[in-house]
Amino acid sequence: MKRFEFSLETVLRLRESQEKEWESRLASITGECSRIRNKITHFEREKSRCALDNQFRDVNTLMAVANYQARMDKEVQSAQNMLKMKEKERETVLKDFIEASKKRKILDKLKEKKLDEYHYLQGKDEEKRNDDINNAKYAGVNT
Repeated sequence: MKRFEFSLETVLRLRESQEKEWESRLASITGECSRIRNKITHFEREKSRCALDNQFRDVNTLMAVANYQARMDKEVQSAQNMLKMKEKERETVLKDFIEASKKRKILDKLKEKKLDEYHYLQGKDEEKRNDDINNAKYAGVNT
């Protein structure tokens, strides 16, 4: 019995590795976006904490707190700008990942169809062999 061989197996393996590469890039950039969001949250909490801790102090302390809060605002703004850039990059990588996934799935479906066809033909061949064996037995009994 002949073994099943998919003629595009190497292309399929290549597409799978490309898909994994894009998936890895997507995971990496998603992690970066998450880290930036955590930074933004940290800056905002730090700003609030500073305001609560230094409510009733002298003028110098209040000015220092105001300067610190302004710095936290700048840090938040900077992080938000970075997050916007990373989100755009993530969208691009996501589109590339989806495209790579589609290409791999197309070959997977083709391989599946070829395997089904192979099994169908193998079944037909087996039926034919069984018929030949039965006909030979029947012919041997009648002679």
